[in-house]
Amino acid sequence: MRSNTHLFFFSSLILLVCFLTHETFASTTETSSSAVDAGFGGCARRCGATPVPYPFGFTIGCPITLSCYFNTVTLSLPSGGDNRTSYSILTFNSTNSTIIVALSPTCSPSIPGARRALSGTNYGVSPRTGLILCGGCPETNSASCAVPVDDMSWLRTVQCGRNNESSSVPDGAAVAKGVACIPTKSPNASAGVFVKWDKTENTTCDDFLTSALFEKGTASMDLGVAELGWWVNGTCGGASEPCAANATCYNVRTPSGTEGHRCACVAGMDGDGFSAGDGCKLIPKVKGESC
Repeated sequence: MRSNTHLFFFSSLILLVCFLTHETFASTTETSSSAVDAGFGGCARRCGATPVPYPFGFTIGCPITLSCYFNTVTLSLPSGGDNRTSYSILTFNSTNSTIIVALSPTCSPSIPGARRALSGTNYGVSPRTGLILCGGCPETNSASCAVPVDDMSWLRTVQCGRNNESSSVPDGAAVAKGVACIPTKSPNASAGVFVKWDKTENTTCDDFLTSALFEKGTASMDLGVAELGWWVNGTCGGASEPCAANATCYNVRTPSGTEGHRCACVAGMDGDGFSAGDGCKLIPKVKGESC
């Protein structure tokens, strides 16, 4: 039993997002050749026993580069962030071209610093993510991005500058006085698929605390997580990373204003949707399932 437990422990991999500057990544991050399986051709996409969907991978030929060291998957995204910070990747979603990451509450990053850390060459924060700011914020939150009272005690564990003096105020009012949730989704669905950071400029808040994910069509909120959308460069018409057969290509206007695209398998098929990746495969029917 003990040997089985040890085997499970060592075969379980931790997915981490490590937002680094390009220089820091080049000088401090190494890829263990023994851990990376280069069997995917120009883009190695396996770290130990864990594969990742294209366009993610562990070699220079991958559009979005990760590092693999001692069988630990680390997503190293070159960004303008000043600090080396790691976040756990909770899910990959090739259909929506997103990943969900966990963000521990902290008031260290400034709002511009958080924007740099969460925005990269091939990824940005999706509009399903609300930005929770702190330090000098107004007492009221937006109705579409309000922090539930039950979550206030969790946010109180972080002392955010001017929030310190409100620690004696009853639960709910203490943190609400200095914390605001800023909705980032535009009312115009065609306005883009990434957050509008300019909305943070119209607040009196000083720092970035964490973020929250809002489920479409529900009032539920997951606190301490963010959804990042990704793309590959070029349009569908002249893409250097073409979609696979049975995949649909979607053009994307990136946060910087350049053109990118995404690939998604058609209904009834599963995969990353890229010809350079796993492509699209039929989803096996469950035994006894009718047509």
